[in-house]
Amino acid sequence: MPEHADQYFNMSEGEGDARGSWNSDKNFEYIAGEEKTMPADGGDGTAEVKLPQKQASVVEQMALRTASDPTLDPTTGADLGSGGEPET
Repeated sequence: MPEHADQYFNMSEGEGDARGSWNSDKNFEYIAGEEKTMPADGGDGTAEVKLPQKQASVVEQMALRTASDPTLDPTTGADLGSGGEPET
């Protein structure tokens, strides 16, 4: 959303709120206030990804291919570095 590329939405107003180079008017359009900091795209504020069906299918295949197996308990670097024998 290029129209929001140079905007800084102050989502932490209140005690301790500060201005600095990270949110200066020189670098960004500073936006504060509850009404102004609502979702900028008109949505509900939750993350959402819209993909064409072909790309969604590829993502699903990758998710299946790279999924963790919660039944495995491999020896980790921390196990090896602890000096003890890994449990088998």
